[in-house]
Amino acid sequence: MGRFQRRRRNYAKFFHNDLKFVELHGCVCSKNVIELASHMLRKANSLKKITFSSRTKFYTGAGRWTNVSDDCCWFERNLIHKMLKDEVPNQCQLIIF
Repeated sequence: MGRFQRRRRNYAKFFHNDLKFVELHGCVCSKNVIELASHMLRKANSLKKITFSSRTKFYTGAGRWTNVSDDCCWFERNLIHKMLKDEVPNQCQLIIF
């Protein structure tokens, strides 16, 4: 397994002041999802809870769901916690399952 390296990106100026709850489902261990979560944790001042779920039920669009999983989070299960633990503000919960 190669080394997972993070590089903070600069995103367009969006305001997330009213964002309170975020749920990320599916392949939540990908580098892009972790970077997006990091951005939201830094910029969404009202964020109360961010939830990561790699459960096997995925939304495929147009009201359809599937139970197929490509097992994309097969490596170290606490990777998300390691990468984001220092960025979670006091008023926010980081939930991973």
